[in-house]
Amino acid sequence: PPAVVPPNGLIDLDERMSSAEQAPRCDILIRRFTANLADHPDTQAIRRQLLIALSAAGRYAEAVERLRQWRQESPDDLDINSQLATTLLLAGRNDEAVALAENLAGGETVSDDHRWLLVRVYWQVGRLDEAIARLESLMQHSPMGDRLEQEMIRLWLAAGRIDDAIARAQTVMNDRPDARPAMVRLLTMAYETRHSPELAARTLETECERTPYDPTINNDLGYLWADMGVNLAPAERMIRLAVGQ
Repeated sequence: PPAVVPPNGLIDLDERMSSAEQAPRCDILIRRFTANLADHPDTQAIRRQLLIALSAAGRYAEAVERLRQWRQESPDDLDINSQLATTLLLAGRNDEAVALAENLAGGETVSDDHRWLLVRVYWQVGRLDEAIARLESLMQHSPMGDRLEQEMIRLWLAAGRIDDAIARAQTVMNDRPDARPAMVRLLTMAYETRHSPELAARTLETECERTPYDPTINNDLGYLWADMGVNLAPAERMIRLAVGQ
């Protein structure tokens, strides 16, 4: 599911390390940002860095309390509400995240962003049928069409509706040239999900003939061939081409 991961971008933190491994460094940063925030309580950059450090340290309860405080000041702030829902999910407090997202999506000032947040939360907690229904409704009137089209295909894949995902990706790929690169990747993902690597390879091979120097296509096809144990020499050349070697 999209966006339900700890925020990144904090200087001096290694995302490959566990929360326990990062804790000593995070503690130093948390103290620093907390002190900075006391002097500059409305500075968004400091708030964000503090949240990143708390999340990186696994201190989600503290991050939630901070976000609840800021939400009292700005109850309609979409960014704060979205971060709060995400942090609640990371903390395993799924019911609270769902309640928050449902409340926002049912409010008087509801926006497409609020509706999309509810889709994301339903998706993350495994309420896939509800996520699909909400996303179908949102797609009927939202200007975020291309983005939502891709998310619907991913959601269908998560729900096991692989044939629906394949059919939609093929239709969009043929009808909208501008969306073709994204649809090729989703179609390949769908075939792999269905354990049909040959069809995935055929899709990428066809695309490689159309755009032989596309690094993404070369990379994906090279690794897929390698996983299948076929065309190993061309696969190595394609991967090297993709990474500029």
